[in-house]
Amino acid sequence: MNQVDPKALQLHTFGRSEIGPVRRDNQDSGFFSSKSAFIADGVGGCSAGDVASSTICSLMAEYTNALEKINMRTLRAALTKANRELSEIAFKNPDYRGMATTFSGLFYNGTALFAVHIGDSRIYRLRGERLEQITRDDTWVQMLIEQGMLTEEEIATHPMRNMLLHSISGAPQDASLAAIAPISCKVGDRWLIATDGLSSYLTYSEILNAVRAKNAPQDCVDELMDKALSKTRDNVTVIVADVEDNIDSPQNGTLIGSAANQVTWPAWEIRA
Repeated sequence: MNQVDPKALQLHTFGRSEIGPVRRDNQDSGFFSSKSAFIADGVGGCSAGDVASSTICSLMAEYTNALEKINMRTLRAALTKANRELSEIAFKNPDYRGMATTFSGLFYNGTALFAVHIGDSRIYRLRGERLEQITRDDTWVQMLIEQGMLTEEEIATHPMRNMLLHSISGAPQDASLAAIAPISCKVGDRWLIATDGLSSYLTYSEILNAVRAKNAPQDCVDELMDKALSKTRDNVTVIVADVEDNIDSPQNGTLIGSAANQVTWPAWEIRA
C-alpha cells in the first residue's frame, strides 16, 4: 500500500440493480456503504431466488454491521449464520425449498480489505490501467476450462454454462465452500462487483473502458448499466467502489434490488 494512514481510507460506493428487459422479476440483491459492498444473484431455475438473495444480503448487512472485528473468521461466521437462517426459512416455507444464491463482496475493517465469494458473480479490481478479475467462477464450465477440456470461446454455447458448482442454499457445507481472503487495497483502486447479467453480456474491453474513466462511482455504474441493459437477457446488479482517503463522513448503508423491499432491515437503519 502507499503511505496513507489505512484508518483514513474508505470506500466511496454506488450501486444499482435493474430487472432488465426480459425477466419478470428481479432476483438480484445488493448492499453498499463506505465499509462494505456486496451482491447476490438468486439462482435461476430454482424457486424463490429473490428471497434467497434478499435474505442473504439483508442478513449479511445486519451481521457484519454488528461485528466488533472484521476478519476472515468473523466473516465466515456471519456467512454461516446467514446460511443457517436461509435454511430455517426454507424449512418453514415449502415454496422456498431449493432456493439458492451467489454472494460476492468486499469488507473493509479500517486496516485491511477482505473479499468473500461463492458462485459466479464477479469482483474486478482496476489498478492503473489494468482490470483484473479477482474471483474465480464456481461453475462447471470454469472447471472444464481449468482442466483443458473447454476454451473460453466455447463457453457462450455450452449447454451447462449456467450450472453452478457452489452457492449459498442453506446446506450445512455452503459457507465453508466460500472463498474468503484479504486482498491488496490502496488509494486509487476502483472495484467493480457485478452479477452475470453484466459479465456474461459485456466484453472485457467494454467493461474496462467504462471503469477506467475518471468519473464518480455513480457515473461509472450508470454507464455500465446502460451498456448491459442494451444487451442482457438477465437481471443486472452493479456496484462500483473507489478507495479514497478524503471522504468527510461515512456513507450510510443502502440495500438494492430485491433486498430493497425488505422491511426488517431498512437501508437507512444500517450503518457502515
